[in-house]
Amino acid sequence: MLNVMAHRPLLACVAFLAILFPGCQAKPPPPDAFGGIVIHGTREHLYRHFDSDVVLVGRAGESDAEGAYVSLADDTRVRVPELRQWPAKVNGKPVTVGGVLRRWPHQAPPHDMFTLQGVRWTRGDAILKRDER
Repeated sequence: MLNVMAHRPLLACVAFLAILFPGCQAKPPPPDAFGGIVIHGTREHLYRHFDSDVVLVGRAGESDAEGAYVSLADDTRVRVPELRQWPAKVNGKPVTVGGVLRRWPHQAPPHDMFTLQGVRWTRGDAILKRDER
């Protein structure tokens, strides 16, 4: 059995480090964390840049069949399989999502599916905010 009194200095040190390093907590990445090709637009842009690090600017959405996705300007959906659903405050709102764009071919190209891997995201248009600085 552990003697709590003997480990009190260790526990105090761990608590101090947890306060000192708040960056370890889950937070959306800063706007500068988004590198890669910026896509605001259409499915055509997705075809040009699949298997690349991209930044999508669109609307967060979710459905039972697809899970979480980003809807682009032309209503093309890019699935985000790493998220089961968007937080309630984010769903239906503008988001900036970065990651590696993957294309899943179908027999008929309009039905190809796109997904993002290694996702980082934040609410709003982080690219616009970054460029305004």
